Amino acid sequence: MAVDTHVFRYAQQLGWAPSEELRARHNKGSGTAWPAITRDTVYSHLDANFPDNLKYSMHLILTDTEGGLPVVCGARSHLGFDKRGVTVDGKPLKDVVKEHEL
Repeated sequence: MAVDTHVFRYAQQLGWAPSEELRARHNKGSGTAWPAITRDTVYSHLDANFPDNLKYSMHLILTDTEGGLPVVCGARSHLGFDKRGVTVDGKPLKDVVKEHEL
């Protein structure tokens, strides 16, 4: 999933990437330091944690707030939208994406 400025911000707001606070706490108490949180490290994080079959569709959703998914899209049958947000096969998106592990 390409990470532009909007996707970078959304990833942080949605909790898909560790916050600077979480990074600082981890680095203080762990032998393995997490790198600085940048567009490149968020790209690596999302790429490793997002299911492959949803990457392109999620990129479209996050970068095109008007159009949403194109008519021809392999993930269309899996993705849904309701008042709570995006769902994948009926589960909230946050439950499908792996937890923070930079």
